[in-house]
Amino acid sequence: MDNSELWFRYLVGKQISEACKASLILYNLLPFIAITSANASLWLCLHALLGAKRKYLMALIVIFAGFAISCLALMLRELNSWTAVRPIDFVQNLGYTCAYSGTSVKAQAAVATVAYIRLAWAALSALIGIITLLGRYRKQNDSLINIIRRDGGIYYLTVITITLADTVTKTPTNFKKTHGVIGVRFDWEMSQSFMNAEENAESSNLYQSNWYLFLLATQGSLLMDLLSENTNVEADEVKF
Repeated sequence: MDNSELWFRYLVGKQISEACKASLILYNLLPFIAITSANASLWLCLHALLGAKRKYLMALIVIFAGFAISCLALMLRELNSWTAVRPIDFVQNLGYTCAYSGTSVKAQAAVATVAYIRLAWAALSALIGIITLLGRYRKQNDSLINIIRRDGGIYYLTVITITLADTVTKTPTNFKKTHGVIGVRFDWEMSQSFMNAEENAESSNLYQSNWYLFLLATQGSLLMDLLSENTNVEADEVKF
């Protein structure tokens, strides 16, 4: 292989690496924007239930912005710690052009922190909503059920309940397993499956390292560790 071919492969690989990194950020950013926008509309409904007073609006904006900016900053910090690497043959045959490597402790801490922030966010939304509905009930001479049905509170309570349950299931129970309560068992089984597949593979492109794929979840995508245990990093890990 002459120098010109090496240089060409280097330029192409660099462009692919940058494209994969951009797709990684975009893949996670778009669901975050969609979910945050939906939460914003929910908080506007809460403002209406509070009587549409300006002092309540400013307080809700400050609280909402604090949660949203914190989650976004930590998410970008975690995504920037990932490196695009050449996918192994098994992963490439599944149709994945990009693969990512990154096991930074700070990145794992960022993922766990975002999960707990989302949980606090949902819990606060539920608390404010319940207090608001109870306050409106005390001011009116009607049953609580009728007030909830008339003011659209049933929709608010339903969404809050679903959101709170979703954040609880995605809150990590172990710092090293940042995939949520329900996903831990599934992730472990998937890791073992991919590890066994790699052990049986006969390819020069097989690297025993930490490889990652995407799993699309209800609130954005969670990066799943496919090979996390009992693997040793080889000397020449090939990158783009």
